[in-house]
Order: sequence, then structure tokens, then C-alpha cells
Amino acid sequence: MQSMTGKTLGNYQVMEELGRGGMAVVYRAYQSSLNRYVAIKILPPQLSANREFVERFQREARAAAGLRHPNIVVIHDVGHDEGIYYIVMELLEGRTLKQLIEREGRLSPERAAHIIEQVGDALDYAHQRGFIHRDVKPSNIFIGPQDRVTLTDFGIAKAASEAQQLTREGMLMGTPEYMSPEQATGAKVDYRTDLYALGVVLYQMLVGRTPFRGTTPHATLHAVIYEPPPPPRQINPYISPAVEQVVLRAMAKRPEHRYQSGAEMAHALKKALAAPATPARQPVIAPVTVPPPPRPVEPPPARSSPLLWVLAALAFVLILALGVLLVLAFAGKGTPTPIAPTATVAIVWKTATPLPGVAATATLQPTAPPSAATQAPTAPPTARPTSPPNTQAPSPTPVPPTRTPRPTPTPTKKPPTPTWTPTPTRTPSCPFDAQGIFAGLWQAYKDQLGCPLYQSPQVIQDAEQAFEYGHMFWRQDNDRAYVVYESGSRSGTYESPNITWQEGVDPEYSCAASPPPGKVQPKRGFGKVWCSLGGPSAAIGWGLGEEAGFWAGRGDPMVQDFERGFIFRDSDGTTTGRAYVFFADTGTFVRVPY
Repeated sequence: MQSMTGKTLGNYQVMEELGRGGMAVVYRAYQSSLNRYVAIKILPPQLSANREFVERFQREARAAAGLRHPNIVVIHDVGHDEGIYYIVMELLEGRTLKQLIEREGRLSPERAAHIIEQVGDALDYAHQRGFIHRDVKPSNIFIGPQDRVTLTDFGIAKAASEAQQLTREGMLMGTPEYMSPEQATGAKVDYRTDLYALGVVLYQMLVGRTPFRGTTPHATLHAVIYEPPPPPRQINPYISPAVEQVVLRAMAKRPEHRYQSGAEMAHALKKALAAPATPARQPVIAPVTVPPPPRPVEPPPARSSPLLWVLAALAFVLILALGVLLVLAFAGKGTPTPIAPTATVAIVWKTATPLPGVAATATLQPTAPPSAATQAPTAPPTARPTSPPNTQAPSPTPVPPTRTPRPTPTPTKKPPTPTWTPTPTRTPSCPFDAQGIFAGLWQAYKDQLGCPLYQSPQVIQDAEQAFEYGHMFWRQDNDRAYVVYESGSRSGTYESPNITWQEGVDPEYSCAASPPPGKVQPKRGFGKVWCSLGGPSAAIGWGLGEEAGFWAGRGDPMVQDFERGFIFRDSDGTTTGRAYVFFADTGTFVRVPY
């Protein structure tokens, strides 16, 4: 659609574009007649050309102009100028809830409840007057100062859904992620379709994303109709079970099972927030119990040990016997050389390994020479070795003592020293183990993967596309695309670019390329990722075929997330019995049997 900035529509001077969507473009404009700024919503050419839609649009807009509620946008005017149709509304300060979530992430339950209360009050007011919004979503909820909420876009979705020609042309009216199951199937809807959408908005505020989102609108609608939403606490474990039950009831497949008014939903949410808090069950990692540091091993008090006494006695006897032999050897010679009286001979016996509380060495010394009356040495077990008897006067020049060889000690076994042994603990310490078909893989790779974020694998919806050097797949549960390199220069690695593709906003092909014969250029979400990686020069190569979607009953893709990676079974792995184990820390993977 050509920009209207700087142009004049009726009494309004268009100043700048504020935003655009599938059904209109919003500009800031100046109304000179009342000296005020307004917001002007201009229909795109494809809708302006449909006379049936234009008539219904004008009728619904005029009717919505009669709504007067503090949380519903005020409509000032409806008009057209040279084939251009527009609505003039109050100019709101702040930003949309969509922008708020994109910037700040998930909101606190208390803040989400404050927003739900205001939107629910606005919907109840409109429902009581026969209005059904049909397109409640964050981009139609404006958040002003102090989180004052304003609901916008009444009437456009209804006019579009009732225009038969648009339906015949296959134009999707509404936003698939927020459509109720009855709206997705084309059945008749009532006010409870808005309450379902409000439940999806609540889910997104608490979790940070919508429960259902596919690579195509039809894939998303299939999930809305047939699949249960992922429990919010699996994604945000800090949500209480009571709040989770409110969210899930708001998104019940059958209208009669939902809340029947916005006030009822808001009251249930307040009551859930007031309930006693229950600690989050997952994926909170239980604190690792660190055993106390070992106490220093203190030497035991010295005490008599029979073994030590026996060893000491044996050593003493051995030394004594050697001393006797030396004395006899000297006595057998003619004139022995006396040992200086002041000299001592130290015979040292060392244990192989010092024991606690026992001296490292023991030294036994011979006594001074005995008197001449001693004729022969005796060697009782307790006697000390004596010097040979003196037969001559001592020589005036002392002679150094003769070296006595040291006996070779016999090594003794060292008693085991008491030590502190920690109690074995599991590594890593997790609040629960992985269960199901991936339990064995987790046991094999748990040091790299860390603890499971939930116990059992989940069957999800995914999309897959083969490439020359690997493949891409998209997970519906976390709305991320993964590029897996199975050959080529980056074989064994993967990446997940932080890129999103929006139906009706982004083009089908994100870059210009001419694939060689037999190859295809990826489009939509995979195409946007491919172009961001270099397009024709991307390491993943050209596509080998178009993307395909899989879900429960078709391919049965399955996933389980962990602290530092995840295990994924694609549609092919269902028949081959193999799964991918992705390691987030290293950006690598293995594909192994499970």
C-alpha cells in the first residue's frame, strides 16, 4: 500500500505512519477544524475494492462509534476520499500490548491480571450491546500510563468475516493464533470466542508467546482445533498451579467449558493469585547439597602399640648381635686399635614410612668402654653392646671410629590412615530424572545436557525441509527454527538464528535467488532464515524440496528440553529409531539410536 504521509483526507492532514496490519494502516493525523491530533485507520486497496466489505465496514464502524466505555477506543468519524476509506479515532498515548511483551518479555501475574480485568470489562460491556470483537489480540490492546488499557478495532473483523466474496477468495479473517476452535472451523461464533482469545492473551502475557503457532496459518488452525495447549508451567514454572488452571479453562475447546464473562475470568484470576503459593515444580533445580569440608586428621594420642614394641625389640636384638660380632672380630686380632673414649657410634634404624605418633628415627648408642675386670661381653636381651677390654694403654693419637654398616631395614606395612570419604552424589543433582524414550540418552549425555526441564518427552508440531548439506526444522512449541549441518564445512554443528517470520507482514520470499535445476529456494520462515545466512552462499546449500509439516499422528515429532540443550526426534527418526541430541554450550549435535 502506498504511503499516505503528507496527504490530506477530508479534514485530516496525514502526518506519519504509526503501524500497519493485514486489514489497515494507522497514521497520526491533524484535524485543523478542532485543533487536535487523531489516529486515522486507512483500509488497504484490496479491501477498499470490495464493495460488500466496504458497506459492512462502514455500518459496523458507525455502530461501534456508539460504544462509550473507558477501556474502548473512541471513534470520531468514518469517511472516504477518492476511493480511500478510513476511520478516525482518538489518538492514544503509550504502546500496544504486543510491543510491551516484545520489549519486556512475560509479565508478572499481578500485572497480567490488571490488564485482563480491564479488557474483560470492556468486552462484557460490548457483549451486552450485541457486539463481538472477533479479533482480540495484543496488537489491538493499547497500554497507556499506569497500565490503563484501551481496546481497539471493533467492527472490522466482523465486517470482513461476513463479506462472502472475501470468504470465497480464501482471505483469512482474524489472526489464527487467537482464533477460537469454532472460529477456526468456520462455525457460528458468539461472544465466547472473544473470551477464548482473551485467554490466549493471558497465556501470552504469562509465558511470553502464544500456545499455538505454525509455519502456515492452516498449520496453526489445525493445532487450535485439535491439540491441547502446552501447560503454561512447562514454560514458566513460576506460575502457580491455580493460575495455570485459570489459563487452561479460558482456552477450553468447547465454549460451554470456558468462563462465560470477562468479569468471571478476572475474578477467578484474582482468586488464584490470592491462593497460597505453591513452589514451582519445574524446571527449578534443587540446591546441590554440599557435604561439610573434611576435618583435619589429627594425630591420634600416643599410646603403646604391641606391634611397634615387637618391631623395636627385633631391631634392638639385631643391632646387639652385630655389635657382639664386631667385638669378637676385634678381640681376635693382635693389637686392636682402641676407640677414642669420646667417640660414639650411632646406629640408625628408620621405618619405611613414619607412622602417626611414632618418631621417624630411633638412635641407639653404645656406652663408654667398660672396666678391665670385664673379660667377655655378654648379650642378654636387654644388655647394651660393650667395647672390647683394654689390654694396652690408650694410644696418644685418637683414631677415628671404624664405619659400621647400617642394617637394611625390613619394610613394614603402614596401617591405613583414617580419612574422610564423601558420600557419592549424582552428577548433576536434579530434582527429577528424565523419563520416557529419551531417558537412556539423557543418562549417556547428562553431563553435557544438565537437568531435564520436565520429566517426559512431548509430541509437538513441527515443519521440516531438506537441504544439500543438512536440514532445517521449526518447533511449534518454542517458535524457533534450527539449521542442522549434517555434511559440508560445518558438519556436526547447528544454529538457531533469532528470526521470526509473520504471515501477512513478511514476503513469501525474503531475498531474490535463482535456484539451479532440481533445487528449490526456501520460502516463508525457512526462507527468511536461509536469506539471513547468505541465501545462495549459505553453508546449508539449496533446498531439496518444499517444507512439510508434521504433528501427532503424522510423523509424531517429539522433543524434551534440558538445561543445556534438547533431544529431538523428527518425523524420519520415528521410523529409524534415531534422535538428535543438541548441545547448546558447544553448538554441536549427535544423532544416535534412542
